[in-house]
Amino acid sequence: MQRFALKHVPHPQVAAPAKPPPNAQPVYFYLGAGLLLAFFLQDAFTVKWSWLVSMQANELYKQCTGFLLVLYVAHQWRLSWLRVHGRGQTKTCGPRHKQWGAFAPLLYYFHSTTFGYTYLLFMSAVFFAIVVLGLCNREVLGINTRWLQKGWLVVHVSLSVLLVVLMTYHGYIAFSYE
Repeated sequence: MQRFALKHVPHPQVAAPAKPPPNAQPVYFYLGAGLLLAFFLQDAFTVKWSWLVSMQANELYKQCTGFLLVLYVAHQWRLSWLRVHGRGQTKTCGPRHKQWGAFAPLLYYFHSTTFGYTYLLFMSAVFFAIVVLGLCNREVLGINTRWLQKGWLVVHVSLSVLLVVLMTYHGYIAFSYE
């Protein structure tokens, strides 16, 4: 007796989603990489906007933009929360997490145009390491090995936890010495 394999044929009115070419990078990658490069270049060549530098000298402005950065990081943590709690929204939240992540250098730039010194330099390095890791995810690099995917995720989340600790410390210091 001969076996017949059933082949899935899409309904003629419903088109299958188009897959991007194998070497095509997502738009958020170019946006995030461009903003990251722009931040590093402006710092290396000390290109500053005087109106932004004068606003960043204002304590209220620093507090407001710092609060916006805290809200941004809290929003980015939503993906981890949804994943841990088994919500079905991780499929839709994942792309938004990546797209919002691309704007991180811009948000950081409006808070500070420099990396800072001592612990602020370390916090900045952690922040930008998270951005670089986020941009170099499995979708962009084409990582199909399960242990590499898990390792990438562990490093990304660990740095994110460290960032929350450093941001909390920074907030405490900033408000204590006001």
